[in-house]
Amino acid sequence: MTAKEVLRDLRGMTRAIQRMQVDIAVLRQEADGLRSMELTDMPKGGKKRDVADAIAELVDVQLERDELFYKRVKKHEKTLVAISKVEDNDQRAVLNYRYVLGRDWDDIARELGYSIRSIYRIHGTALQSFVKYFDAE
Repeated sequence: MTAKEVLRDLRGMTRAIQRMQVDIAVLRQEADGLRSMELTDMPKGGKKRDVADAIAELVDVQLERDELFYKRVKKHEKTLVAISKVEDNDQRAVLNYRYVLGRDWDDIARELGYSIRSIYRIHGTALQSFVKYFDAE
């Protein structure tokens, strides 16, 4: 995976982590709701889902999501740490504006007071710096 691909993935990871946090919260609420149901030996009509099976399934899904969430958070943190280690302020700013904040090139150029062409040049150098720190992790 190239530096640019890793950095582009950063934005997607941020959104995925947020979605997973919501999913995990929903699963926990569902599991809590199932646990609070009253269990009786009275026969009921129709085929109903066993509460214990439903809880076990929710726990399995939650564990899978927790593991994926953990892996994504670690990769996200590794990427942010590598960006923060880029020594040049302009390079670091371009990477932050572009990949952390999701800004477009025109906004970045305006914010930093450079031409678009200069921003592209700084970005190219920043990618080389980023790779050095990302691979070192």
